[in-house]
Amino acid sequence: MTYVAAQLEGGAACPPPESYDTAEGDTETILRCPVGTLAVGQEASVLVTFGIDADQAGADLCNAALVGSGSLDPDAADNQAEACGTAVAPPSTDVLITLTPPDRTYHSGDRAELTATVRNDGPGQATAVVATLDIPPGLTDYTGVAVEWPAGRPQPPDGVVGSLTFDVGDLAPGEQVVYRIVGTVTGAPGTVLTVAGQTTHGEPDPVAPNDADDAVLRIVGEPTPTPPPTPTPPTETPPPGPGPAAPGRVPPSPGMPRTGAEVLGLVAAALALAGTGAALLGVRRRRGPG
Repeated sequence: MTYVAAQLEGGAACPPPESYDTAEGDTETILRCPVGTLAVGQEASVLVTFGIDADQAGADLCNAALVGSGSLDPDAADNQAEACGTAVAPPSTDVLITLTPPDRTYHSGDRAELTATVRNDGPGQATAVVATLDIPPGLTDYTGVAVEWPAGRPQPPDGVVGSLTFDVGDLAPGEQVVYRIVGTVTGAPGTVLTVAGQTTHGEPDPVAPNDADDAVLRIVGEPTPTPPPTPTPPTETPPPGPGPAAPGRVPPSPGMPRTGAEVLGLVAAALALAGTGAALLGVRRRRGPG
């Protein structure tokens, strides 16, 4: 057992205990706690807290208490007592963390996105679950937000920036919370950034290796250049048209004469054609019967 604390009920804390080795090779711990003066019929209680190591599960443990005073005690037989019991291990449960993708390449300046999944694989209830991600200096402007959590529960709080810490809370067997971490990758080509995640909870964990997981971000080149903007072709303005027609007038159609000279020219041409036609008609008539 490991001593934790002791104090008088409703009073001050007791001085730290003293430990010594016995002749049998055991270690004894003695706690002396001054009670003070007690009147007839008065009593005092001392609350002592011990921690039981995991490897002591199933062991028989005993605590002995002894009282004494400066006054003569006519009945010394009841000045000591002992309490024994068997240490029982608390129920354990396996809480794990997984980071994805585990390994990916980026250009400096790219935005990287990771997923951290915290799950209770059972068999027991997990209490006070906390997940922590150690963020390397080359991952900047990062955030962590819960994107999946057990039904019927409010959204877990966002991660606290620094070592990105998530207060997951309690998880029943099979429940999980998923977080999305987004940040900007910075560094020279060849730089390797590692995001390290780990979980803790209030119960013993029978599978310690999956309490931690890493994600590797490899920088392979300079920032991806931004393509120049595509030029916009100039807009061609059509030549001005004849404009709207005056009320009551039909605008001239394409090919129609628009000036007085053009009209006279067309009239003269029509007359010449009419004369030619008359001459041809006259010739044809002279060659008729008779």
